[in-house]
Amino acid sequence: MSKDESIELLVRGSGRIQLSDQYREVAENVAEELGYLPIALVQAASYIFRTGCSANAYISLLRTSRERVLSDPATSQIDMRYTTAFAAFDASYSILPSKAQQTLHLLSFFHRQKFPVECIGFDASDGFLFDSHFLDRGDEYERGRQFLREIFYLDGKWDPAEVESIISSLRSHSLVTLIPTETTRLLQLHSLVHEWARLRVPSDNVVRFQDAAIRLLCCNAQESNYQLMQYLQIHVHALSPVWEKIHVNDIACMSHILKGSGDYSGCLKLREHILVKLKNQVGVDHPATILASANLAATYSQLGRCAETEGLQIEVLKRSTEELGVEDLSTIQASANLASIYGGLGRYTEAVVMEEEVLKQRTRLLGINNPDTILASTNLAATYTRLGRYSEAEVLQLEVLKQSTKSLGVGHPDTILASANLA
Repeated sequence: MSKDESIELLVRGSGRIQLSDQYREVAENVAEELGYLPIALVQAASYIFRTGCSANAYISLLRTSRERVLSDPATSQIDMRYTTAFAAFDASYSILPSKAQQTLHLLSFFHRQKFPVECIGFDASDGFLFDSHFLDRGDEYERGRQFLREIFYLDGKWDPAEVESIISSLRSHSLVTLIPTETTRLLQLHSLVHEWARLRVPSDNVVRFQDAAIRLLCCNAQESNYQLMQYLQIHVHALSPVWEKIHVNDIACMSHILKGSGDYSGCLKLREHILVKLKNQVGVDHPATILASANLAATYSQLGRCAETEGLQIEVLKRSTEELGVEDLSTIQASANLASIYGGLGRYTEAVVMEEEVLKQRTRLLGINNPDTILASTNLAATYTRLGRYSEAEVLQLEVLKQSTKSLGVGHPDTILASANLA
């Protein structure tokens, strides 16, 4: 309903809200609290009429005893139907196919708005396997995978038509709204439907649904999924009450989503948590801890916290060298990261020494046409230019253009950038 229609219904139906501007404002607050849902507004008007409570008192009751208040039947002098918002949802739920019921409960663990349909199928053909590996998994990983397959697979196989059938069932009962965009379709639940669906999850199944929600979200934390990343940020934050409890691999996936959506502050919080957790569980010298430190340093850099970035990256390089050796690719990447930090600080003399060594090592270990080697050449050429070593920069830029054209093609953005750098 519109705002004005909602206010009018409450004013006329409750018999306790007068027509003054002040009371209309209070009625608007009630309507907003209920998301302008007609059946909930009818129920509110009935409750206020029968109990004689004020609209402000009703709002307070909603916030302290929401399920009880919204389950109170609506009967009053204006011939309202004997029903409640939650009773209406229960009636629709009872005739839904079981998979649609399960999907509705699953959605209640996410934010109620802008859930991308396509994220369900992104990793489904691979069995919802994707993981950001820091530590070995517990039971929650397989439990989440199994439940997602139960809901969205047909006869043991991924079938996109099964998802479409589920969504069609939910839409036909007005339990979800589908909003198309240029890149995906977004599911939205009314605030009361979202709350009701969560309250109706059987207590012995809460952990199972939570594991499935986490697994589904984390399956989408992949570089190739950049188009959906912008929509997933709010769903990561919707799971914030359980951040402290979930597996470090899942936290890492969520931090990647926040990074991909530009939420560096949120990413920082998760990556700091990851590092503390890994130090406690496997120690400071473990490869997983070193990787977590490198990721945290990158986030500090994105937030412009240069001193912390440099200090942490120096520590990463030291530990990586000691534990993995100078020729390990992780150690070489740590050197490249520190060189980049020095370059950003204008310390080009220090940067160039490290970048020359990175290029030498990657060329030997990976070959001249490997993307990481090409990137090392690009970075070194840029530093040569800043140092006024133009002839050396030109030689490298020519090689970068040659290798990019050969490996990626003339139309690839990296090849175009290489050509522009040479010009």
